[in-house]
Amino acid sequence: MSSSINIKEDPDPHPDQLCIYRVPKSIRKGNQEAYTPQIVSIGPLHYGREDLKGMEKQKQNYVAKFFEERTDKKREEVLAFIINQEQKIRKCYSEAWERESEVYVGMILRDAIFVIELFMRKSGNHKSDFFINTPAEMYALQLDLLLLENQLPYFLLEDLYKFLVPKGESFRELCLNFFRDQMFFPDNPKTELKNEFKHFTGMQRAALVGDFKRKMSTFCHLPCATKLQESGVKFRCASKERCPLEIKFKQGELRIPELSVFHETDTILRNIMALEQCCYHGSLVVCSYVQLLDFLIEDKRDAQLLVDEGIIRNWMGDSKALANLFNKLCVEIPLAENHYPELYKDLNDHCGNSWNRNKARLKNFYFGDIWKGTATVAAAIILLLTFIQTMYNVKEWIY
Repeated sequence: MSSSINIKEDPDPHPDQLCIYRVPKSIRKGNQEAYTPQIVSIGPLHYGREDLKGMEKQKQNYVAKFFEERTDKKREEVLAFIINQEQKIRKCYSEAWERESEVYVGMILRDAIFVIELFMRKSGNHKSDFFINTPAEMYALQLDLLLLENQLPYFLLEDLYKFLVPKGESFRELCLNFFRDQMFFPDNPKTELKNEFKHFTGMQRAALVGDFKRKMSTFCHLPCATKLQESGVKFRCASKERCPLEIKFKQGELRIPELSVFHETDTILRNIMALEQCCYHGSLVVCSYVQLLDFLIEDKRDAQLLVDEGIIRNWMGDSKALANLFNKLCVEIPLAENHYPELYKDLNDHCGNSWNRNKARLKNFYFGDIWKGTATVAAAIILLLTFIQTMYNVKEWIY
């Protein structure tokens, strides 16, 4: 690498470009590991960590392999591009870089080419690649690359990919393929991300938010799922909704799009929520969505109810683990916004109506399951026959 790179003064972050943050300590307290890369450091915020140095050699191997198929001129052009974009890249981060410019540019080049080569190998199903063919390693890599503190600006990766790989699938398609198992719509092979995003954590938020119509009101409470059910609310999986956040209450039914929950869902949601807290002031829609699920899932009975109704696909093992996940997600997250004001109002009004509660109790008491329903119908028939017999006897006695 050329030694002629000048040391440049680190600029202050620009509010329009700032998008990659160190997660605030108050939020990290909820789950330290959820915000910390476990096997690979990307970008400056975790650069040089001793426990992650084992991956640096792998990065170098990926970069060397990538440029084997390209000319030295291409490498010099990539270096020149990153040098030219250095100040713009620096402004994307919430913390200033205290090392010299040459180290910074070298780190950005290595990490960017590593990510591009990794994505291309995953798309090509390289049988000889250790990470691609070792599920545990690939799982850890995918999760690390979704952490808010472990990001490169998306514009940099996309521009480099377009320059180096002008023919083939788009970089966005490459990203969707790489993170398919971590997306909130893994069963939809034709997923399109219409919303703009600035890095992979933002991409996950864009996937979750979709076309959600944003409204906002002040914070309020909501009964849990079992209490809603006791008031006559029915639950239904809204399978036709493309956006997981589109939750509706119509004709006594709470319609919630299906959500697959894995062990890594905790980490993914925490990082999206941290991003919203740092960047999306006044639009904490994912935080509001998680808050709603937290209200609905008070304990394992609520979690199991949503699983039984097909609303949540639980890959965590049991309903208690599922309940614990959502109960802990909002512990350190300030939640003053509610992006479901009409839904909250309608559900609270429904539960506050004594007629709805009494009707639901009677229905549950007499028709709670097939045996109760059968017994109730049989008793009604016997009562009706007894009444008819009594009327017949009375008629005989009179005449």
